[in-house]
Amino acid sequence: MLSKHWKSRATILTTLGILWAITLPELTNIRVLAQTRSTQSNISQCTEVGIQEHIQQLNEGEPSAFDALVACKSQAVPALIKALRVTQDQEARIIFITALGQIGSQAAPAVPVVLNELLKDKSRDFLIVFFHSRRDVLIVVFHSLGQMGKDAVPYLITTLEQDEDSEVRAWAAYALGNIGPAAKEAVPALISTFQNPDRLVSFSVAEALRKIGIEAIPSLIKALYNRNSNVRSGAAVVLGEFAFEAKGAVPALITALEQDEDSEVRAWAAYALGEIGPAAKEAVPALITALSDQDSEVRDGAASALGNIGPAAKQAVPALIATFQSPDWLVSPVAETLRKIGIEAIPSLIEALYTKNSEVRHSAAYALGEIAPAAKQAVPALITALEQDEDSEVRARAASALGGIGPAAKQAVPTLITALSDEDSEVRANAASALGEIAPAAKQAVPALITALEQDEYSEVRDSAVRALGNIGPAAKQAVPALITALEQDEYSGIRDNAVSALGNIGPAAKQAVPALITALQQDQDSG
Repeated sequence: MLSKHWKSRATILTTLGILWAITLPELTNIRVLAQTRSTQSNISQCTEVGIQEHIQQLNEGEPSAFDALVACKSQAVPALIKALRVTQDQEARIIFITALGQIGSQAAPAVPVVLNELLKDKSRDFLIVFFHSRRDVLIVVFHSLGQMGKDAVPYLITTLEQDEDSEVRAWAAYALGNIGPAAKEAVPALISTFQNPDRLVSFSVAEALRKIGIEAIPSLIKALYNRNSNVRSGAAVVLGEFAFEAKGAVPALITALEQDEDSEVRAWAAYALGEIGPAAKEAVPALITALSDQDSEVRDGAASALGNIGPAAKQAVPALIATFQSPDWLVSPVAETLRKIGIEAIPSLIEALYTKNSEVRHSAAYALGEIAPAAKQAVPALITALEQDEDSEVRARAASALGGIGPAAKQAVPTLITALSDEDSEVRANAASALGEIAPAAKQAVPALITALEQDEYSEVRDSAVRALGNIGPAAKQAVPALITALEQDEYSGIRDNAVSALGNIGPAAKQAVPALITALQQDQDSG
């Protein structure tokens, strides 16, 4: 069945196929033919005799004949069909097929000829002999059939349903997708094709249904109840691609999420509900339940969907926070979901900062950092966590969250200054970064940041201190000597580079750094 990345893979496969096909010598010649304009007087003749002359000229390599035949449109179709049937020249066949495709819907009478003559089993050995490979002709044939429009649909449906070759079925689906909404009668056959587990076919079918459009939605909803789990999964995938337009599918998707015995179906149902977004808010209770599903893909899909539903999913916040206690969950995706739910999640996250479970506390602090700067109301609780929590990871996350909140967290500056002396280097580094984010309201932190720059053994802390001093700007002018020393002596190039930036941000008050900056420039030129 389809992977999570089916859409990008389908696009890549289709694009690669087309790009690869148009590098064939035959198609290179076609491009030359299509771009060439002739001044010959007989090129506009679309009489029976004139068309035969154009075909003869095409066989003889006359570039202007291709455009002339395409310009004749329906008048040229019978002769092109006849030529296609009788020629055994590989280049001519591809050119005739492409010309029919360029003519478009008026070339519909050619559809059965193209399929019956070129795609039946009895002719495939012939194709392998006369083309670089079968794939070459499949790409050309089905691209042309897609250009011929609605009249090609019945023949493409037959190919999709009956051909034993998965590559042929995939290209038939591709052609139906190119026809678009006019191929709506193919929807049942396309959906039925999901029964086959071949991924290439599934990619093409899903993309075709998406291109056919909302006309496919009722059939896709019905397919959610199909006996075949691959069909149900495929239907859920495509419904998700319609996003808001598939809001009518929400009840059926909820049923699939709650009741389907196949975990892949449940996972894709959750995905589809998330893609539908806020219009799927009635699914929130089912998605909350799915957070406890035994399958990780279902759980992840449910969490993501709740985030996409947004503030309307606020009732899910306690359940999402509860996942922080489980080793089966990664913090970052849940935090991202809480960020999308937004300020509605903040009160519960503040409460979680005081729970006994340290995993929950540091995850709550992380999530508040993701919601920042809207989490201003969490500043007092984050200050308490930074000052008092015995778990260094909680303190580090709290410091980071305060930085994310920015100037609105200026009341945390004294606590952040104290945290520059924390026993944990990550806490110190995050505290320095936070002070830089709160700047210029953090100018009272300059002495402590200078100490961190001059004395801390961890480069991450020194680097954060340099950045913070630069963000504070002219108010950090007393840091100029320490920044010059960092520029001249620090072993890490990143810190030296950031010292240059910090001195620039301090401005004219850093004029004593000019000699050191010139020396640094000369050294850089010498090393380069």
